[in-house]
Amino acid sequence: MKKIPVIIDCDPGVDDSYAIALAHSHPEFEIVALTAVEGNVPASLTRRNCLCLRETFGITGAKVAFGADKPLEK
Repeated sequence: MKKIPVIIDCDPGVDDSYAIALAHSHPEFEIVALTAVEGNVPASLTRRNCLCLRETFGITGAKVAFGADKPLEK
């Protein structure tokens, strides 16, 4: 079965961690990249969380990219 490539753009906290875990467990999805931006916590924390989640869930082959470190608009 050909998997659907997925890029997840998030500010990984509890809710996004669940979303990443669910997407990773879905047999038809292949997470090819995770991106982390500032959200409810500073970008430095969301970036660290994103890297930890990739390792914890064993999402091998997925790239991690860091996006905006502050809101584009207020």
